[in-house]
Formats: sequence, C-alpha cells, structure tokens
Amino acid sequence: MASPSRIHGASSRSSGSARATSSRRGGSTSDSEPRIDTLDFVRSGARAYLAAILTDGRVVFTPLAWYPIIERATARDRSKWRLIGGGRGVTWPDLDVDLSVAGMLAGVPDVTLKAAGATDSAEHARALRRVLSGRTRKAG
Repeated sequence: MASPSRIHGASSRSSGSARATSSRRGGSTSDSEPRIDTLDFVRSGARAYLAAILTDGRVVFTPLAWYPIIERATARDRSKWRLIGGGRGVTWPDLDVDLSVAGMLAGVPDVTLKAAGATDSAEHARALRRVLSGRTRKAG
C-alpha cells in the first residue's frame, strides 16, 4: 500500500476561529462526544480521503468519493471549511455541504444525493448532476 500524501492545495486548518474554540472544548472535558480538531485531505495510491483529526486523538479516514460535491470541488473551495456545533461537525458554506463526526464514525456517506431522489447507481449519477448544476456560481 502506498504511503499517504496530502492532496495539493488542501488546507489542514479551519478558516476563521472555530478551530481554536473546538480544540479547547473537546478532548479533556467530561463531554465524551467526539469533536473535530482539524481536517486534512490525503491520498493513498489512487484513492483520496477526508481525514478528521478528533480532539480525543483519533483520526477518522473516510473516502472522499463518499462526498462527491467535496471531491469535485476545487482545492480552493475544499479548503474553505469551518467547524460547527463546537466541533461536532464541519461545513463548507460555499459548497452547501455539512458533515457530522457521528456520521463519519458510523460510515454514513453524503445524504444530499438521497435527498435529491437517488435510489440506485444510475439515479445517483443523475442526482449528482442535478445537485452540482444547481450549485453553479452566478456571474457578476
């Protein structure tokens, strides 16, 4: 297996001040709910992963293919994330994508496409095209 490497242009720090807030609240407190400290995007061979580094020291790797909107985003858009819910989740406001630590730990892929009506592989592809076409930036 190839050793992991960072994906070019990925940010390992949250934009804004949410990162500092989350890391001070998580980890050593009595709250046992896992929280994200930071994120990174890594590649191992041909596969890309979202790596969520939790305040309790765990690192959760999920296939970037589970989050097709994030996977297809530019490195710049991918780097514009911030923690939400005190680190219980992460959002990409420009991409309109939110993920939770609980979902990552449970192995739950992005539900956006199911909400768009995807029920099988072919419909999944059509739903992805619909979702992505609705997220095109307005000129001006």
